[in-house]
Amino acid sequence: MLIWALLTLSLSLMVKIGPGETRCFRDQVKKDDRLSINVHVSGGNRLSFTLRAPNQGILKQDALVKSWSYALSKTEAGHYEFCASSPSNNKPANMTLFWLSQPNEPTDTPSGIPGILNQTSGVVKHLVANQRFTQTAENSHKQLISSLSGSLSFWMAAKIVVVATCIAYQMVVTKKHFSKRRTAV
Repeated sequence: MLIWALLTLSLSLMVKIGPGETRCFRDQVKKDDRLSINVHVSGGNRLSFTLRAPNQGILKQDALVKSWSYALSKTEAGHYEFCASSPSNNKPANMTLFWLSQPNEPTDTPSGIPGILNQTSGVVKHLVANQRFTQTAENSHKQLISSLSGSLSFWMAAKIVVVATCIAYQMVVTKKHFSKRRTAV
């Protein structure tokens, strides 16, 4: 198994995007590096995403999605730009962004202790980056579950009140119907 030599950039953050707002992120990437971007939107919102190459060409564009990812195995040198935008009728959205840029895997095996140490350092950094991504995605999912739990609790309480009111009304109507004295004709 070939191992990544060195992790050069790992960016993981939670960004709040308001209605009608567009947020862009740029990063300098070297030629033939690997680039991976993963995004998760919490709170039931949907956002539009665009990834532009250094020549301003659009690599990938999706409208109104909850989760987005893209990976390039060989890149051009230059600034890559990732933009997320929210529709104007949307409520504010929390977006978890994980941006990873790293050199391509080496084709030869390291020789000597410094090469092995560099390779081991790259493995550890890669594991730390994967752990950060997993933790960030887990926090995003916890926020989503917390939000859903709160709204479900409210609707369950409202449903209980409506059902109890309907039962009470039926009992009153039934009691009135049978409590009337009937006379034989």
